[in-house]
Amino acid sequence: MYSITLLLTAVLAFAAMAAANYTEYVDAYTFTHWGQTHEASKFDYELAMAKSAVTLLKSRLGAAGDNLTVPQTKADLPATESALHTTKANLGPDGLLKLLQPDIADGNKYWHDVIAKSDGVNWKPSNSQTVCFIPSLSAVTFGLWATSAAVDSVNDDVNPEHYIKQTSTGSNGLPQSTVLEGWGGVVTYFDIQNFTAPDHKKYPFLRQLPDYPVQAAGPKVLKDGTDTAFGVLHIAVKDVQDAEYGEGFEAHSTIWYPSGATADHLEAESEHMVNEVINLAIDASKTLKSLKLV
Repeated sequence: MYSITLLLTAVLAFAAMAAANYTEYVDAYTFTHWGQTHEASKFDYELAMAKSAVTLLKSRLGAAGDNLTVPQTKADLPATESALHTTKANLGPDGLLKLLQPDIADGNKYWHDVIAKSDGVNWKPSNSQTVCFIPSLSAVTFGLWATSAAVDSVNDDVNPEHYIKQTSTGSNGLPQSTVLEGWGGVVTYFDIQNFTAPDHKKYPFLRQLPDYPVQAAGPKVLKDGTDTAFGVLHIAVKDVQDAEYGEGFEAHSTIWYPSGATADHLEAESEHMVNEVINLAIDASKTLKSLKLV
């Protein structure tokens, strides 16, 4: 019964994903994304995230945050994100951790409450699929770059609600990342552990995606001393060919959460992933071209 319930949950969730998609053009490249309840441009999503991040940092910094202005329109994003970059860089990882301690404590409570409200069996997916038509990038090239330590230096600029990402090798020899970020204001400090080939035996709710040659999955574990896994990240990437847009790659991103997770959070994370994948893809193209690797 347990396996059947998990299978039905995954199948129904996958079928419920939006059939329509949103196509937009960013930095002369074409991107198509779907899976969000609220279909919009990545810039619409980014504006909401910038408002959340700026409001949070201004509330914690006081007068020291006077250089930050809450953006009102998408036209405000370049200036806002420049100011966010400067603020985050000046604080550094240690400064951000210290500054956001109250919000990290709130995030820990939020996730423990979600788990307490869950049934301990079923998991809910936050889904996002994004196709990036960037001829210089393949699924393998993007996958290797996006999971490498090279991303740490650009991570804070990839999404306004990103604060820290530190890639390392765990004690078991497998890749892991230490992350401080937010989704709709839920600031969370956690590790993504054992980020390697999906373990379907340990996490039977993970989708079987045999046509995606590049995949990794791992638990998201709170850094509050409780060793609590509050979610499981699963990223899969494959090359695509489109008659209109040409060659590209698709990033199939799912974060699975306990059944107590709210629809609002699942949507915030889905929108977050659109913004993150598009910005990562553009950064990857620029970085690899500068290194003459593509």
